[in-house]
Amino acid sequence: MIKYLKCEVSISNIVIMIYLKFCLLLLLYSDGYRKL
Repeated sequence: MIKYLKCEVSISNIVIMIYLKFCLLLLLYSDGYRKL
């Protein structure tokens, strides 16, 4: 059960990291687009 919980936490952390990276890329892209 504990191992399962740890696995779930690591998966959610990976999803959060991917989501944050995507948001950062989107911000950088929109910022560069405005400068053009």
